[in-house]
Formats: sequence, structure tokens, C-alpha cells
Amino acid sequence: MFTNRIIDLSRAETHVTVLSKPSDNFINGLAVGDIDGDGFNDLIFGRVAGGPTNVSLLLGPFRPATTYNLASMEPDIVIRDSFPGFDGFGYAIAVGDVNADGISDLVIGNPVVGREGFDAGAVYVFKDSPALVRGLSPSVAQPLLTILGAFGGSDFGLGDGLGRVLAVADVNADGIDDIVIGVPSSIRVSNGLPGPLPARHRSPLVLLRWVEW
Repeated sequence: MFTNRIIDLSRAETHVTVLSKPSDNFINGLAVGDIDGDGFNDLIFGRVAGGPTNVSLLLGPFRPATTYNLASMEPDIVIRDSFPGFDGFGYAIAVGDVNADGISDLVIGNPVVGREGFDAGAVYVFKDSPALVRGLSPSVAQPLLTILGAFGGSDFGLGDGLGRVLAVADVNADGIDDIVIGVPSSIRVSNGLPGPLPARHRSPLVLLRWVEW
């Protein structure tokens, strides 16, 4: 219970600490989940490491009071975007079992992938796998599903930005996790429905239910 409690990290001891290289940076994306099905949670985070952004994984279990210094070690798995010219891969990360096989899947957003220019955005779903082991070649990790933003940067210089915000949860109580994606810069979301188009920055949410992908 954390009721009315303040945790001061200048005094409290962290369970796990990950330090980047001096030349690297962490980005927004961060998630925890058991994506290799071994019963231990894994740590997934986005980072900039000497080039385009990537998503890095440290596989559990984790011992208490452990520090991982990426200046002297490599993550267990590194997943790179198939569009290396766009530095947004890993901006948002979520974990959940979206294909109902009992093991968590990895959902990664890249809001700057282009379409009609740039910043349409994309979300990638990487299937869980017990074969995910330390040292897996990044080229092996291919997305099970790619979701592309509808509109790119031809509209006033900004696109949908799909994948900037996302979550995974069972929102319809059918026992299967769903993907919820924010479209923070959407201009046109009517998809042919009658009536005027919504005003810019109305920021809809898109809900995707699991199907046989």
C-alpha cells in the first residue's frame, strides 16, 4: 500500500537501476512484462544508442539492488525499426497478450514514420516467443502486425502521430487483451461518416480488438 506515502529516490534504494552510455539516451517508452514465457518479468525500454532509436530488452529474473550499466554491457535483445531513418521507434511501449496464447506480446509505437510526408506514425506488434533468448539477432524479430497511421505530414506539416500514446488491456472483458492507440494530432478521423470533420487536435483513441492476425 502506498497511501499518503512519499518515496524519495535520493534516499530510497531502487530494486533495479539501468544506466545508459554517456553518449546514449533513454526515450519515453518503458514497459515490464514476461514476453519470453519463462515466468519472470522482463524490462523493455526505448533508447538512442549511437544511431536511430531502438527498443532494448533485459530479460528477467532480476536480483534486488542490481545495476545494469550499458556502458560495459549490452542488452539481452535489441529490436531496431525497419525504417531506420525515422527516430521515433520505442517512443511508446506496451505489453499484453493480444493473441490469446498465454504469453505477453510486445507493442511498440513510432509516431514519426512517414506517409504522405512524415509523422503519420505506426504501431508494431511483436509476438511473444519462448525462443526469445539472450543474444537473439535483431533481424529475426519481425512484427506480427503493423498498424499505419492514416494521414501524414501533408496536412499543415503534421500527421496523425499514431503510436505516440498506446496501451494494452482487456477493455471488453472477453479475456483477451486489446490495443488502445492515441492519435494525438489527427485532423481527419471520420472515415467517410456523414457530418463535418472533427476539429484539429481532438485527439481520438483507436481501439483494436484481437482477431486472427
